[in-house]
Amino acid sequence: MRLAETVRVFGRWQVEKKFNRTENRGGGGFEWRWTPWGTLTTQVLIGNDDLVLPQRDYLARVDYGYHRATYTGVVRYFDFFGANVTMISPGVTVAVTPRWTLSGRYAFTTTDTATVTGTDNNTFDVRAARQVVPRIWVRGGYGALTTSINSRSTRSAGSTPIRRTPRSNSSFRH
Repeated sequence: MRLAETVRVFGRWQVEKKFNRTENRGGGGFEWRWTPWGTLTTQVLIGNDDLVLPQRDYLARVDYGYHRATYTGVVRYFDFFGANVTMISPGVTVAVTPRWTLSGRYAFTTTDTATVTGTDNNTFDVRAARQVVPRIWVRGGYGALTTSINSRSTRSAGSTPIRRTPRSNSSFRH
């Protein structure tokens, strides 16, 4: 919902079936466009009974566009049942042409559990997008060194895998 030309509030609801469980969480946030090129977004998602999805998910994101590039900074905190994960992630998206974009992102995560603290992971992510027709984009990407940043679970939050995993992402925002 648009409160003003530069301020929007939103609600979100997520339902996911994973590991033979159906879990859900809900919340909301706001977006403030402080300049025509800069946006600050915050979000909170809560699911008190979740065992696989985070019970708490707090996000702060800053986007700033300059010429053909958009620079992004994200701080995110996940409170899982049994683990807490903090993520700091800078990134950049460049419009190579009006119909092609190329993105790169780095993410540092640190995980604390009841028995182990400070388990650190580093992820590098590269994506490309191509506009097929107006309002329809095809996206693909590759992430290295850990599993997907967007689908952390309690089964992977405490581990430190070092493997390369190709992946694609069809979402427009993370």
